[in-house]
Parts: sequence; structure tokens; C-alpha cells
Amino acid sequence: MDCTSCQYYRDLTFFNLGLRCMNKINSPKSGDFMVIKDSYFCEHYVEFQDNQFEWDENKNQKNIEKHGISFNRIYDLFADQHMVQQVEQPNKWEDLSNLDESVERNEGNLDPIRAKLTGSIDGKIYTAIYTFRDEVGKMRYRIISLRRAQKKEIQFYNNCKP
Repeated sequence: MDCTSCQYYRDLTFFNLGLRCMNKINSPKSGDFMVIKDSYFCEHYVEFQDNQFEWDENKNQKNIEKHGISFNRIYDLFADQHMVQQVEQPNKWEDLSNLDESVERNEGNLDPIRAKLTGSIDGKIYTAIYTFRDEVGKMRYRIISLRRAQKKEIQFYNNCKP
């Protein structure tokens, strides 16, 4: 048993943040997730559960109408061993500066990024746009959109394959 099978483990190398433990207990301050060193193992291990994705069902229905694919297919995209993750441009990040105080903010997620996953579903290349949701240690991918990949995304995906 090692950290890679723990629900708090996150590979954030695509954000230049390295491997991180997102357990609140290992986070000295909000958003400051502990960097996982080689052979690190903690007593807060919780076996990974397949609940890492969430979405709004109304948004899912609109996505099906617009793009002809359900957010449920994110599991197929994520299973692609050649899937790539990219951070969207900073101007695509969610601006929370004017967010009403009644809206609950995520601890440690005060400036949520938007990023994308590009991979194959049924032999066709798709891109999912997502952000993170929930509190430190329980963050999940919040799916915003799932659509056929654009030419640049397909080219990037193909260039990343071995």
C-alpha cells in the first residue's frame, strides 16, 4: 500500500506542483498541500474511491443537447492511458472576487483553475473542461464541458503519445 492508492493523493505535476497529499491534516495552511517525497506514507491513508468526478445534471443535459455526449463518459476518457491534462489560460480561471458572500467557498480552493483533459472515447478524441470542487482532501473534478476535441487539442494529444 502506498500513497498512489490513497484518496488524498493528487498528481499535480501538470500544474508544476508535483505530487501532493491533500489531506487537511497534512496541510499547514489553507491551500498549502504537502509535497509527497519518495517512500512517504502517512497514518491518514484512506483507500481511493471512485468518486473523483461530479457535475450539475442540468449542465449535463445541455451538454448532451449541444455536443451529443454525456458527462458520464468522463470515466472512459479518464481511462485512456494516453490522456493528457492541460491548464487553461489564466484568463479562463474562475474570478471569485465578486462572488456573493452567501456562496460557499471551497477551503484551499480560493482561485479555482480551469483545466482540460484530452483523450480517446470510442476511438474519437474528446476534451473535458473542469475545475476542482470540495474541501481540502476531498477535492473532485467538477466537469464543466465534454466535447469533441479541437484540431490543436487533437494535435497535442497525438504528439504526447509515445
